[in-house]
Amino acid sequence: MTPLTDFRAWLSPRHLRFWGIVLLILYTVAGFFLVPWVIQRELPGFADSIVQRPAGVAAVRFNPWTLALEADGLELNDTDGSPLIRLAGLRVNLQVASLFRRALVFKEVRLDSPTIILVRDGFADTNLGRLAAAASGPESDTPEPADEGELLRLVIENLVIEEGALDVTDEMPATPFNTRLSPINISVNGLSTLPNEVGDQTILIATEGDGSIEWIGKLQISPLKSAGNIAIKVPGLPLVTRYLDDVLDFDLHGGQLNLTFDSDVTGLPDGLFELAVDKLSLNISQTDLSTEDGAEPFLGFGNLQLTGGRVRLPAGEASADELIILKPMLETWLREDGTLNLANLLEESADALNAEEDVQRAEPAEEAPAIDEDTAGPEEGGPGLSLALGRLQVVGMSAGFEDRTLPNPGAIKLSNLDLEVRDISNTPDDRFPFELGVSIASGGDLQATGELGFLPAVVAKAGLKVEKLALGVAQPWIDRVARIALISGELNAQTELSSSPEETLDVRGLVSVDGFAMSDLAGQELVTWQQLAMKDLIFSLDANQLEIARIDLRKPYARVRIDEERNLNLAQLVIEPDGSTDAVPEETASGEALVFRLG
Repeated sequence: MTPLTDFRAWLSPRHLRFWGIVLLILYTVAGFFLVPWVIQRELPGFADSIVQRPAGVAAVRFNPWTLALEADGLELNDTDGSPLIRLAGLRVNLQVASLFRRALVFKEVRLDSPTIILVRDGFADTNLGRLAAAASGPESDTPEPADEGELLRLVIENLVIEEGALDVTDEMPATPFNTRLSPINISVNGLSTLPNEVGDQTILIATEGDGSIEWIGKLQISPLKSAGNIAIKVPGLPLVTRYLDDVLDFDLHGGQLNLTFDSDVTGLPDGLFELAVDKLSLNISQTDLSTEDGAEPFLGFGNLQLTGGRVRLPAGEASADELIILKPMLETWLREDGTLNLANLLEESADALNAEEDVQRAEPAEEAPAIDEDTAGPEEGGPGLSLALGRLQVVGMSAGFEDRTLPNPGAIKLSNLDLEVRDISNTPDDRFPFELGVSIASGGDLQATGELGFLPAVVAKAGLKVEKLALGVAQPWIDRVARIALISGELNAQTELSSSPEETLDVRGLVSVDGFAMSDLAGQELVTWQQLAMKDLIFSLDANQLEIARIDLRKPYARVRIDEERNLNLAQLVIEPDGSTDAVPEETASGEALVFRLG
């Protein structure tokens, strides 16, 4: 027989090898040509049946020998034609090992440049929320029993999302807000729904202004367990003020935020989870709040650092080793109309917020679910949240108050305020030792040492020392009521203060005014003394009582003059208020006159 005859006999339809070759050719042709055609043709209809949204794909390729599927130009649009999801490229590589592991095993799943567009266009309503509702199907009055079967057996050896993006738009504020998270890069090695199989994952997300979110750790799906380190960098908090621009009456400058912590999430059989956060560290750099024109900063700090943070849920525990605030600043002032600058930081003309509130009121209230007291949080009747802070330290704070209602604005400036509070917690009856020191710019220092408590009621006990506090700082307020000038005078005190539910304020100790001199506006001395000392002073606010065991007055002087018309010079120093006013009784707001005892 000739070779050609042998070949024809070898390919004879009578032999199985012939049909095997035919099937192989059909499989190859169908894989390379039919599968891409079917996917490209059926995808729009499939998407419409599942989510009632139009979808499309520009090109599809399939290699039947490597089981690799590639698609370009995938897109899913909303019902109005606006984009929802865009995907530049998709690669899926199924493995033959799926037959042996009784699971879908993919060597690689790769998404190139996916973009998700999130639009909030109603109260608690977004385009993606409507998409999810459509995918879940119509709601039923009779809830279906939960499927307690196993998860789909799935193994992805290498999952890659590269150069992704999330576009976020909120159309509810009066000024629509938009930001973009990009690029989003995710890499997961060994993603598996098989029991007790752990994979490694890395998530990198870039935010507006060179910010970033990074998570590196391990992930187990069945049962759920995730552990890793999370690092968040926000280059500027002004992004927050841009979103809230319509409701904030101030500008925010600076404020780079760095947050890192270790997290451990464990799924529980009842569907809940346990969260453990350790080694939490938060750092916020120079931050300033100012009036909208940027001319007057009124709040800020040089640096805020929290270290040793720890959180446990659902146990309800949160603690930190230390919180340090460096060089904080607070400036307050009364405007010419008598309003405080901090009183209206939130603008009332927030039309978007009002619209949301109207929508919320129009929606029927849902019946509140029953509370499980074993798992409920502190606001739901469950176990309370336990809070603890090892040390709070404020270093180099400055503060000021200015009264601009006065013809000559009065100001009080504090500087070099240092505060340390230790062992802070919300445990009832706990007391927190504290130390406070502050200087007054016009002259004088204050120091306090004692302890504080907040639960079940506010209590305080401290020793207060006042040294050389200049009284001249009160001159602008005196100008409103009297024609006198404080030439000199210093307040000194060594007292013990206490406050509790039984006694709102109790003050005991020694108070003196030294080097006091007061004159009229012509410069003539009216009253002077070297020292006025009030010894063994006891003041009770609730009893409205002041007791002084002894008053020492050294080298006093007073100039009293009666003119030809029998007018007393001291009486002429008082400035009568404008307009007719009722006489003010010499009584306290409680209606009882102050009880004073000497000796």
